[in-house]
Amino acid sequence: MALIQKTPSPDVSIIVPFRNSERYIERCLLGLLAQSYPSGSYEILLVDNKSTDRSAEIVGKFQRVQLFREDKPGAYAARNRGVAFSQGRLLAFTDADCVPSVNWLKELVATFAESKVALVQGRRIFGDAGSVLSLLAAYEAEVHAYVFSGAVKGPVFGYTNNMAVRREIFESCGPFPETMRGADSIFVDRVVSSFSHEVLRYARDACVQHLEITSVRAWLRKKVLYGRSFQHDLNQRLLGGSRSRAERVALLKLTIQKEGCSAAQAAKLVLVISIGNLGFTYGRLTSHRSADYQV
Repeated sequence: MALIQKTPSPDVSIIVPFRNSERYIERCLLGLLAQSYPSGSYEILLVDNKSTDRSAEIVGKFQRVQLFREDKPGAYAARNRGVAFSQGRLLAFTDADCVPSVNWLKELVATFAESKVALVQGRRIFGDAGSVLSLLAAYEAEVHAYVFSGAVKGPVFGYTNNMAVRREIFESCGPFPETMRGADSIFVDRVVSSFSHEVLRYARDACVQHLEITSVRAWLRKKVLYGRSFQHDLNQRLLGGSRSRAERVALLKLTIQKEGCSAAQAAKLVLVISIGNLGFTYGRLTSHRSADYQV
């Protein structure tokens, strides 16, 4: 009688939800398939959240990619569906409008070499390399490196377009709440509440390019959405408060210093971030009018 060889489970499961993402999804998949991490050590799961365009058809052309469907509206429901079918000891998340750098997965996994690390956030850059957007990405990287250092206490947030977590941690603190927005921050808050800030890390070299953000205007629109998400979660008593103004100013100064900004560049960056903060506040004040959380 022939022995049946069991296929070993992958080290990492990459989970990507999508809905009507035909504009970006092929670039995302090509980036995932081109990773420097050994191809046999990770699986790719794409979850269709009721697309009506050619997104699922495009995904179906890639033999190494597993395709699933989740009919409940919302990317977090789709992510939970992907986790349910995954096998990896580590769960990595990104979005269909993001392209990972070639060493993205390798850098995320390397961060878990420290046994106490439970959750890792990576770096995000934008779809256009304009000077202001590049400086905004650099500023956000400093904020994220500070918040996810494992040494700083206080309010946290999260973003599932570049996140990795140990499976046992997800099983303990998950699944993601199946709201339309903000569940990534709720999940990170749960992890910190259960295990402390010391289990968080930031992987600066695990980078994804967020293709959707191609202008300052697009970045500002996102700030309004983040404000609505924050206020909704705050109203539900799901998150703590925000970082202090002193912390944000110190991180802005650090960015200006590290990027070697001229006086004009520094002034422009301060202006755009200030407008972004106003957009965030506007999002908070108008959150009661938003349908973003209706499932």
